[in-house]
Amino acid sequence: MTGFRGITLSNCVNGTLENNNCTKNDFGIVLDSSSHSNALINNSCSFSHYDGIDILHSSDDGVLINNTCISNSGAGIGVGSSSYNLIVNNSCVSNSEWGIAVGSSNYNTIVNNTCTFSSSNGNGIDVELSSHITVIDNNCSSNSHFGVFLYQSSNITVINNTCNSNTNDGIMLSSSNHNELRNNNCSNGNIGIYLLASSHNTLSENNCSLNSHEGMYLYSSSNSNELSRNHLSGNAMYAVIILNAATNRFWNDTFIDNNGATSTFNSSHVQARDDGTNNWWNSTEGYGNWWSDWQSPDNVQPHGIVDLPYNISGSAGAKDNYPLTTTQTPIPEFGMMPFVVMALMAVIVLAGHGRRKNRL
Repeated sequence: MTGFRGITLSNCVNGTLENNNCTKNDFGIVLDSSSHSNALINNSCSFSHYDGIDILHSSDDGVLINNTCISNSGAGIGVGSSSYNLIVNNSCVSNSEWGIAVGSSNYNTIVNNTCTFSSSNGNGIDVELSSHITVIDNNCSSNSHFGVFLYQSSNITVINNTCNSNTNDGIMLSSSNHNELRNNNCSNGNIGIYLLASSHNTLSENNCSLNSHEGMYLYSSSNSNELSRNHLSGNAMYAVIILNAATNRFWNDTFIDNNGATSTFNSSHVQARDDGTNNWWNSTEGYGNWWSDWQSPDNVQPHGIVDLPYNISGSAGAKDNYPLTTTQTPIPEFGMMPFVVMALMAVIVLAGHGRRKNRL
């Protein structure tokens, strides 16, 4: 189908649109002001002048599954002012701006999508001015800017995503507070995870290794963030750098061979830098971090803690007062459970659509 819009659904309820091929339109498929269990399944939307699929104007409670959105000039999938949509197992590859873009929308779930090779200011998944978005098990790699980008967004859950080989950063938060980043893999051309003016976020069990610059960067009033059980190894520069940020806490993180460090401590190759204020490098219970270049001596109780603090570079004069002698095993958590729940939801919704007779 060709034309201004390949397919437009307006004020639709309980409909299913599937197995369509929309190419070289301004927009491939537009769901406009349509809510209550509409489903877009197995559609192909490519080479659009703007977006492949748009979900707009209170188009709530929809399901997008197994759609292919390739080489569109805007986003592969765009969601605007719409909530409670489930976006699962879509391929959003080689779009010029974004793989999946969410703006001014709440309570949407984005699971197991491929959002790669976005060019020209492109991000894999872009969330702006939104809250309560769940981003799980997506591949957001090889984009020209960021794998996952959050702007002025809160209560966003970003778990188990692969954000590798992006030109800039794996995950960036800008003016975004009260978010959770857990178990993401970030190895990129610049920084693994970058927080800019973003506070009260929780970062745990992320792997930020082999980045061309820092593993994690906290900048410009990125305050009161909790960072624990993260793995940071082989980053060309510091594993963590803090600049103009305060009251952040690091504990049970693993630092291996960052900034040119080896197994022997060298003051010219310290693995972290703190140019902030009142940041803590240990937990309230007295657990610090594991540093590959600082594991002994341990002659004084309590054992398991190096007797001397690890000196952090930077103007803050910060120290890890309780560096660990052994790496800490991550505390078992739910792991893949969120994805299992989302997949089950998708199956239930699809079963309901299969029983309906009204097809668009």
